[in-house]
Amino acid sequence: MSSFISFMVGVASSLAASYILYLVGFFSKIVPPKFRKSFDKEFKNQKKALKSIRRDAKKSDMMRVIAMKGDTFSYPGDSGDLRDLLIHGPGKQKYLISSPDNPYVVQRGIELNNNNLKKGIENSIGNFEEIINKNPNIKLRKHNEILRFRLIIFDSSLYLSFQSTNTPGKLSPMQRYIKPSSGYSALEAYFEDLWKKYGGAD
Repeated sequence: MSSFISFMVGVASSLAASYILYLVGFFSKIVPPKFRKSFDKEFKNQKKALKSIRRDAKKSDMMRVIAMKGDTFSYPGDSGDLRDLLIHGPGKQKYLISSPDNPYVVQRGIELNNNNLKKGIENSIGNFEEIINKNPNIKLRKHNEILRFRLIIFDSSLYLSFQSTNTPGKLSPMQRYIKPSSGYSALEAYFEDLWKKYGGAD
Protein backbone atom coordinates (compact mmCIF):
# COMPACT_ATOMS: atom_id res chain seq x y z
CA MET A 1 0.00 0.00 0.00
CA SER A 2 2.75 2.43 0.96
CA SER A 3 4.56 1.73 -2.33
CA PHE A 4 1.36 2.52 -4.23
CA ILE A 5 0.97 5.80 -2.36
CA SER A 6 4.60 6.68 -3.09
CA PHE A 7 4.01 5.90 -6.76
CA MET A 8 0.94 8.14 -6.92
CA VAL A 9 2.78 10.96 -5.15
CA GLY A 10 5.56 10.66 -7.74
CA VAL A 11 3.06 10.84 -10.61
CA ALA A 12 1.35 13.87 -9.08
CA SER A 13 4.71 15.61 -8.58
CA SER A 14 5.69 14.91 -12.18
CA LEU A 15 2.39 16.30 -13.51
CA ALA A 16 2.72 19.38 -11.32
CA ALA A 17 6.26 20.01 -12.54
CA SER A 18 5.15 19.65 -16.18
CA TYR A 19 2.31 22.12 -15.63
CA ILE A 20 4.66 24.64 -13.99
CA LEU A 21 7.06 24.38 -16.94
CA TYR A 22 4.12 24.95 -19.28
CA LEU A 23 3.12 28.10 -17.39
CA VAL A 24 6.71 29.39 -17.43
CA GLY A 25 6.86 28.92 -21.20
CA PHE A 26 3.47 30.56 -21.67
CA PHE A 27 4.16 33.60 -19.55
CA SER A 28 7.63 34.10 -21.08
CA LYS A 29 5.80 34.88 -24.34
CA ILE A 30 3.37 37.45 -22.95
CA VAL A 31 5.46 39.19 -20.27
CA PRO A 32 7.09 42.42 -21.56
CA PRO A 33 10.80 41.96 -22.45
CA LYS A 34 12.06 44.21 -19.64
CA PHE A 35 10.72 41.70 -17.10
CA ARG A 36 12.27 38.66 -18.75
CA LYS A 37 15.41 37.36 -17.12
CA SER A 38 16.40 34.86 -19.81
CA PHE A 39 16.84 34.76 -23.58
CA ASP A 40 13.73 35.14 -25.70
CA LYS A 41 14.75 32.89 -28.58
CA GLU A 42 17.22 30.10 -29.31
CA PHE A 43 18.60 29.05 -32.70
CA LYS A 44 20.16 25.68 -33.53
CA ASN A 45 23.38 27.39 -34.64
CA GLN A 46 24.66 30.63 -36.13
CA LYS A 47 23.49 29.77 -39.66
CA LYS A 48 19.92 29.51 -38.38
CA ALA A 49 20.23 32.92 -36.71
CA LEU A 50 21.63 34.85 -39.70
CA LYS A 51 18.32 36.34 -40.87
CA SER A 52 17.49 37.53 -37.37
CA ILE A 53 20.99 38.95 -36.88
CA ARG A 54 20.87 40.88 -40.15
CA ARG A 55 17.39 42.19 -39.36
CA ASP A 56 18.56 43.51 -35.98
CA ALA A 57 21.73 44.95 -37.53
CA LYS A 58 19.67 47.11 -39.90
CA LYS A 59 17.92 48.71 -36.91
CA SER A 60 21.14 49.33 -34.96
CA ASP A 61 23.60 52.23 -34.94
CA MET A 62 26.33 50.15 -33.31
CA MET A 63 27.57 46.58 -33.35
CA ARG A 64 29.91 45.13 -30.70
CA VAL A 65 31.52 41.71 -30.96
CA ILE A 66 33.67 39.59 -28.67
CA ALA A 67 35.10 36.38 -30.11
CA MET A 68 38.16 34.19 -30.42
CA LYS A 69 38.90 34.78 -34.12
CA GLY A 70 36.03 36.89 -35.41
CA ASP A 71 36.31 35.12 -38.77
CA THR A 72 32.52 35.21 -39.09
CA PHE A 73 33.01 38.90 -39.87
CA SER A 74 36.54 39.10 -41.25
CA TYR A 75 36.90 36.11 -43.61
CA PRO A 76 35.64 36.14 -47.20
CA GLY A 77 33.76 33.13 -48.54
CA ASP A 78 31.79 30.55 -46.58
CA SER A 79 33.62 31.15 -43.30
CA GLY A 80 32.58 34.79 -43.25
CA ASP A 81 28.85 34.39 -42.78
CA LEU A 82 28.51 38.02 -41.65
CA ARG A 83 31.35 39.74 -43.50
CA ASP A 84 28.73 41.94 -45.17
CA LEU A 85 28.02 43.50 -41.76
CA LEU A 86 31.69 44.41 -41.28
CA ILE A 87 31.66 46.24 -44.61
CA HIS A 88 28.08 47.52 -44.83
CA GLY A 89 26.74 47.08 -41.29
CA PRO A 90 26.03 49.53 -38.45
CA GLY A 91 27.96 52.80 -38.64
CA LYS A 92 29.96 52.16 -35.47
CA GLN A 93 31.55 48.79 -34.77
CA LYS A 94 33.77 47.47 -31.98
CA TYR A 95 35.53 44.10 -32.10
CA LEU A 96 37.30 42.33 -29.24
CA ILE A 97 39.31 39.50 -30.79
CA SER A 98 41.78 37.21 -29.02
CA SER A 99 45.43 38.12 -29.23
CA PRO A 100 47.38 35.43 -31.11
CA ASP A 101 49.62 35.25 -28.03
CA ASN A 102 46.73 34.62 -25.64
CA PRO A 103 47.76 31.50 -23.63
CA TYR A 104 44.20 30.19 -23.96
CA VAL A 105 44.63 29.89 -27.75
CA VAL A 106 46.83 26.83 -27.27
CA GLN A 107 44.25 25.16 -25.01
CA ARG A 108 41.39 25.96 -27.38
CA GLY A 109 43.38 24.63 -30.34
CA ILE A 110 43.84 21.32 -28.53
CA GLU A 111 40.11 21.14 -27.70
CA LEU A 112 39.21 21.67 -31.36
CA ASN A 113 42.08 19.55 -32.71
CA ASN A 114 43.14 22.66 -34.63
CA ASN A 115 46.88 23.23 -34.90
CA ASN A 116 46.36 26.37 -36.97
CA LEU A 117 44.18 28.38 -34.59
CA LYS A 118 46.89 30.94 -33.83
CA LYS A 119 47.55 31.42 -37.55
CA GLY A 120 43.81 31.74 -38.15
CA ILE A 121 43.59 34.51 -35.56
CA GLU A 122 46.53 36.33 -37.14
CA ASN A 123 44.87 36.11 -40.57
CA SER A 124 41.57 37.33 -39.16
CA ILE A 125 43.20 40.34 -37.49
CA GLY A 126 44.93 41.14 -40.79
CA ASN A 127 41.58 41.05 -42.60
CA PHE A 128 40.04 43.33 -39.97
CA GLU A 129 42.88 45.82 -40.26
CA GLU A 130 42.45 46.07 -44.05
CA ILE A 131 38.85 47.20 -43.56
CA ILE A 132 39.64 49.39 -40.54
CA ASN A 133 42.22 51.32 -42.55
CA LYS A 134 39.37 52.39 -44.85
CA ASN A 135 36.79 53.02 -42.12
CA PRO A 136 37.76 54.81 -38.89
CA ASN A 137 34.35 54.01 -37.34
CA ILE A 138 35.41 50.36 -36.99
CA LYS A 139 37.67 49.61 -34.01
CA LEU A 140 39.55 46.47 -33.03
CA ARG A 141 41.13 45.52 -29.70
CA LYS A 142 42.85 42.27 -28.74
CA HIS A 143 42.07 40.45 -25.50
CA ASN A 144 43.77 37.71 -23.47
CA GLU A 145 40.65 36.24 -21.88
CA ILE A 146 39.68 32.60 -21.41
CA LEU A 147 36.67 32.85 -23.67
CA ARG A 148 33.87 30.31 -23.43
CA PHE A 149 31.26 32.20 -25.44
CA ARG A 150 30.83 34.66 -28.31
CA LEU A 151 28.77 37.84 -28.27
CA ILE A 152 27.21 39.98 -31.00
CA ILE A 153 25.59 43.06 -29.46
CA PHE A 154 23.19 45.46 -31.18
CA ASP A 155 21.32 48.49 -29.83
CA SER A 156 18.26 46.49 -28.77
CA SER A 157 19.34 42.84 -28.85
CA LEU A 158 22.35 40.58 -28.50
CA TYR A 159 23.29 37.08 -29.61
CA LEU A 160 25.21 34.64 -27.42
CA SER A 161 26.72 31.29 -28.36
CA PHE A 162 28.84 29.06 -26.14
CA GLN A 163 32.11 27.40 -27.05
CA SER A 164 31.91 23.81 -25.83
CA THR A 165 34.99 21.63 -25.48
CA ASN A 166 34.99 20.23 -29.00
CA THR A 167 32.58 22.47 -30.90
CA PRO A 168 33.30 25.91 -32.43
CA GLY A 169 31.00 28.68 -31.22
CA LYS A 170 29.38 29.18 -34.62
CA LEU A 171 28.17 25.56 -34.62
CA SER A 172 26.71 25.78 -31.11
CA PRO A 173 23.16 26.89 -30.23
CA MET A 174 22.75 30.68 -30.30
CA GLN A 175 20.51 32.60 -27.91
CA ARG A 176 19.00 36.04 -28.43
CA TYR A 177 18.49 38.48 -25.55
CA ILE A 178 16.28 41.54 -25.95
CA LYS A 179 16.87 44.95 -24.38
CA PRO A 180 15.76 45.73 -21.75
CA SER A 181 16.42 42.51 -19.86
CA SER A 182 18.82 41.52 -17.11
CA GLY A 183 20.65 39.20 -19.50
CA TYR A 184 21.23 41.96 -22.04
CA SER A 185 22.35 44.44 -19.39
CA ALA A 186 24.84 42.04 -17.77
CA LEU A 187 26.42 40.92 -21.05
CA GLU A 188 26.61 44.46 -22.43
CA ALA A 189 28.36 45.58 -19.22
CA TYR A 190 30.76 42.62 -19.55
CA PHE A 191 31.73 43.73 -23.05
CA GLU A 192 32.24 47.35 -22.00
CA ASP A 193 34.39 46.32 -19.02
CA LEU A 194 36.66 44.29 -21.30
CA TRP A 195 36.75 47.07 -23.89
CA LYS A 196 38.09 49.47 -21.27
CA LYS A 197 40.46 46.84 -19.87
CA TYR A 198 42.16 46.41 -23.25
CA GLY A 199 42.45 50.00 -24.34
CA GLY A 200 40.63 52.42 -22.05
CA ALA A 201 37.41 54.34 -22.61
CA ASP A 202 36.68 55.93 -25.97
